[in-house]
Amino acid sequence: MTLSEKAAYLRGLYDGLGLSDTGTAEARLMNAMIDVIEEMAGHIGENEESITAMADQVDDLNEAVDELCDLLSDSLDEEDDEDEGTEFEVECPKCQSPIILDEETLAGGQVVCQSCGQKFSIDVGYEGEEDDEG
Repeated sequence: MTLSEKAAYLRGLYDGLGLSDTGTAEARLMNAMIDVIEEMAGHIGENEESITAMADQVDDLNEAVDELCDLLSDSLDEEDDEDEGTEFEVECPKCQSPIILDEETLAGGQVVCQSCGQKFSIDVGYEGEEDDEG
């Protein structure tokens, strides 16, 4: 039984007992109390509907946020995959400054330190595909 149904039951019980016809102080008090209970039951019912609607909206928003997080994560993973292997950091043999190299500079084999101007060669530690064949 819902709260509104219970309030209606109290109203029916009050009316059925004929208390509304007596006009006594007790009857007026009970009538006022039942009025308050009915009003509260109505507001509670409205609040329950609003809460249910808001809970549904929160669920929808959570799903949308999860989808956005997945898309963002996938996008960041793709960027990491694209960036992977495109830059390398080496240390200058003279001044030990870090030097960031791209694949093209690394393939050229010659590097100039921007801090001290030292020129040095880079050995990547493997032979190119053309050299492997012969």
